[in-house]
Amino acid sequence: AAEMSPVVERLNDMLARLHAAFERERAFSADVAHELRTPLAGLLTTLEVAAARPRSPEENREAFSDCLQIAQQLQVMVNNVLMLGRLESGEVAPQITRVELAAFLRRQWARFETKATQRGIAVDWSAPAELACQADEKLLALAVGNLLENAAEYCDEGGRISIAASSEGEANVITISNTG
Repeated sequence: AAEMSPVVERLNDMLARLHAAFERERAFSADVAHELRTPLAGLLTTLEVAAARPRSPEENREAFSDCLQIAQQLQVMVNNVLMLGRLESGEVAPQITRVELAAFLRRQWARFETKATQRGIAVDWSAPAELACQADEKLLALAVGNLLENAAEYCDEGGRISIAASSEGEANVITISNTG
């Protein structure tokens, strides 16, 4: 029985890792479904309202524009999920380059700036121009873009968003917060 102990331990360890992998997969699938549900609901609602009654050409153009914007958002989400899957499976390796954080954060924020300005949201910036890191810019953009989108989406009307980058020892820290 003592000679079986190492085999049992290895088997238990392998089963624990397998269980953890299944849990990560389940959580990932639930997260993807949750993220896709909102834009799909918006698309369906816009189409149902547009089809409910005769509309002017301008109203139809507006509805088509809204649907196109939502479909483009869905396409970005699906592409991001595919990229994450490829990275996790080892199909694609991260492309590590030097990322200057202040310029990077401003480029990422540009996607949300118009909507935030329309809602009267002000932005406070704190990121030294010389601060840089080594990262896969596309993957970093995926994570930071999600944080910025949430900050803009859930900030109160006329509120403030703070976007900061700093150096803490060996690490760089990006902080995004809002008054919402």
